[in-house]
Amino acid sequence: IKAVIFDFDETLYSGGDWSKYYNYCTGAFIKEGMFENAQQVFDELKRFCPTNENFGFRVAKYLKMKNIDIEFYRSYLNDNIYDFMTDNVTAVDDELLKLLKEKYKMFMISDSPKSHVDFYMDKFGLSQEHFDEVYLNSFREGDFTKKFYMNQIMEKHHLKPDEVLMIGDSVLSDMKPAKELGLQHFQVFSTNDTKNIINSL
Repeated sequence: IKAVIFDFDETLYSGGDWSKYYNYCTGAFIKEGMFENAQQVFDELKRFCPTNENFGFRVAKYLKMKNIDIEFYRSYLNDNIYDFMTDNVTAVDDELLKLLKEKYKMFMISDSPKSHVDFYMDKFGLSQEHFDEVYLNSFREGDFTKKFYMNQIMEKHHLKPDEVLMIGDSVLSDMKPAKELGLQHFQVFSTNDTKNIINSL
C-alpha cells in the first residue's frame, strides 16, 4: 500500500445524531419559503429523484431540474453549522494520522459540505495538514462521485489500484466504488474500527 483514502463522517469520527443532519439539509428550502417543513422537502425529492442516490446528488439534481441556482443552498450550508454532537461521539487521535502520514500518501473524500468538515475537524482536534488532498463533493450532481475522485487521485499521483486502501463506512459511497476500481478496501462501523486498521498498517 502506498496511499490511504479516508471517508470523514462515521469513519474519522463516529456517534453523531444524523437525524439532525437531514433537518439541517432541508433548512435552506424552508428558509426560502419553498416548503413549510422537512417532510415536504423529502416528499418532493422522492417524486423527482431515485431514493437510492446520495442525498446531496438528489438535492443538486432537483435544483437543476427546477432551474434554481444551487449557490443559495451552498451559502446556507456554509453559514449554518448543524450540531449533531452527542455524548457518544469519538474521533480518531490526531497523532495516529500524523504517524500514518509518515508512511503513506493520505487523502480524504467526503460527501459533507466544506463548512462541516472544517468545523468538526477543528472541534475534534484533527489537522487537515496530514492529508495530501481533501476532496469534498457535497451537493453536486453528475459525475462527481467518490469513484470519480478515487480515479483522479490515482491518475494524479501515479498510483495503481492495489496500491490504494479505501477506509469508509458506506457500502454505496465508499466500498462499492473502491471495489469496482480494484482498490483495497475496509468497511468500518465505528471509530475503533478505524483506529484498529491504522494501527495494523
